[in-house]
Amino acid sequence: MRALIRYDKADAARLAAALTYYAFFATFAMALLGFAILSRLLDYPAALAEVQRYLSDTFPRLDVQALRNAGGTAAWAWWPGSGCCPPCRSPSPSPPSGC
Repeated sequence: MRALIRYDKADAARLAAALTYYAFFATFAMALLGFAILSRLLDYPAALAEVQRYLSDTFPRLDVQALRNAGGTAAWAWWPGSGCCPPCRSPSPSPPSGC
């Protein structure tokens, strides 16, 4: 019973909801960042060969070259000031064609 009273006094339900809310939305940002980093790692021939071998064994229909190309777009979308999102539009040297 004491734990319930202390939980209520600390307004822990609101804090738990806030943590869940921010963790949920941070998951998408972290996935985008991970995808962008993975695409940059594929610029190294040894890493590319290893990833191609693994993906061809695991996912035979997946095209690694398409993954590399999409990763550059993900990096542009992630980077603030890239010119892709109107609120942070700033001059950028070469915005991707899809923006």
